[in-house]
Amino acid sequence: MSAIFKFPGIRGVISGSFSISHGIQPSVALLEVPLSTRLDTRVGTLRLEDRDNNFRQEWRDCRIQKVQKTSNETKIVTILDRRWKWKFGGTFLLANQRDDPDGGFGFAQLTKPHDIALFLLTQPPPLGLGEVNPSVDELPNDTLPEIRASGNPPAAELDALCQSLGCSIVLWDDRVSIRKAGHGMRLPDNPLRDGSTESNIPLVPDGVSAVSAPYRVEAMFDMQAVAEEPNGELVNVHAVSYAPPAGWFEEWPRYLEGVKGDENRRLALKSVFRYYRINQEIGAPPAQALNGADFGLFDRGQPVVVFKTEDLLPTLPHTNEFQEQPGNTFRARPAYLQGVFYDGNDDLQNRAGILKESFTYDPDRGLVIFNEPVYRLLELDDGNPTIEAILYLTVSVEIRVFGGQKLRHAVERVTGERNGTPFQVEQRFDVVPTVSGRYSAPLVGVPPTRIGVDNNLPDVEAELGRHTQVVINSLQAPEAQMQRWVGWWDNVQLDGAIRQIVYAFGPDGWSTTVSRNTEDPNFLAANLAEARRQTQIATAKRERPVVKQLMRELGKV
Repeated sequence: MSAIFKFPGIRGVISGSFSISHGIQPSVALLEVPLSTRLDTRVGTLRLEDRDNNFRQEWRDCRIQKVQKTSNETKIVTILDRRWKWKFGGTFLLANQRDDPDGGFGFAQLTKPHDIALFLLTQPPPLGLGEVNPSVDELPNDTLPEIRASGNPPAAELDALCQSLGCSIVLWDDRVSIRKAGHGMRLPDNPLRDGSTESNIPLVPDGVSAVSAPYRVEAMFDMQAVAEEPNGELVNVHAVSYAPPAGWFEEWPRYLEGVKGDENRRLALKSVFRYYRINQEIGAPPAQALNGADFGLFDRGQPVVVFKTEDLLPTLPHTNEFQEQPGNTFRARPAYLQGVFYDGNDDLQNRAGILKESFTYDPDRGLVIFNEPVYRLLELDDGNPTIEAILYLTVSVEIRVFGGQKLRHAVERVTGERNGTPFQVEQRFDVVPTVSGRYSAPLVGVPPTRIGVDNNLPDVEAELGRHTQVVINSLQAPEAQMQRWVGWWDNVQLDGAIRQIVYAFGPDGWSTTVSRNTEDPNFLAANLAEARRQTQIATAKRERPVVKQLMRELGKV
């Protein structure tokens, strides 16, 4: 027999199979060797050689994973290709990061898929896989995928990136490449077919829907001054139970001496002119907290209307804007206040602008809390009584719709099938639709108005549409085909369509099994089982019970 398997320390291979497949999991060789074979080397180069046809494949850095005794005469050696090393390592990579719990944004350098893939492939371990001269040409490069790798194996991050873009990872001829799924050569028309071609027709839904993260709506809300009641409830500052009979106009905010009772006065000093709660988007009609139609927000074809401020809570702690930070990163701008207020100036005049006083914002309650009272002066002939400030908070909110679900953007595409199936739903929560109102600045005596709305919906539509098409393309891949030939055939190799090649040999020589647009994990065991069956029958027909036991053991491989 001119074709053989070779591995350091192994001689006299009786039969074997080598299943070569896509992905980050290692391809597996099963070699049946004499029981007396000594395995002194665990890592080495696996060679497949056909001397008659001058054909050779070499797979370096392979590793023996398992040795299993099958009879008194032979044992099975399981060998993995070098991807056994890919389960280790940990990479740290932030790319195109749209948000984090603190409102952060990733590196200012927006990163394309080719750059991310090359980083993961070529960086030395543990950050990358340490591969040399990989090919990423078939990986789509027209999107900005979000990557948040914090110690994950680089192979896992690479696999997730490739799958999201309709590609898979191929190791062939000692080189790693990323190939577009379903694109590649057809099954060769080799002679000496062993059986008929097996075809599997894929199951395809009627359509695919890609769903985004919740909408983030940045809006300016007017703020209502509130005070805390003894029972903990927050009410309008002028309706609180301990308000002085003449109101707050003649009270100096830092002392509030007109409040009766020690507990009441404690609550007043804690909250009066220090607590402000969001009330209504400044452009919304009366009795509405926010009118979604003004922002282009629709749910099942109907404009979204938020009637109660409570339905906007909790808000996010930040806006949709981003501010550059040290280290070439961006962070979402925190919620901020504008308005008309007295800033302590000597000319006793109210000012308009962005409030610079420090405050704490409680997103769960939509509540701004100041350390010092914030108020206005009323210019009257008999003095300068005080009143609450006119404040406006700019912050982002997530809109809730039917059933309390957050409003999301979805793009649907039909597949062409009409079987009455539900659409396949794809979650793309890394894609965040943002809608931001533009407002005039508040002035003394002139309240702000909404003057426009900006959004990123074209980009969201494009990304979700691209994703649905990738999924549809993968679902509508050509029919899965499998074919087995007698002999060793080297006129086929792994690509985006050829997903698995199994070389096997036994007493009757070599066979080559090729899978297009599918993989069959049973091929490896089946081919080896067949080779071993022929060997056992040829050498020990009388030991049929032993053969059956061996076949049962192989079913567990």
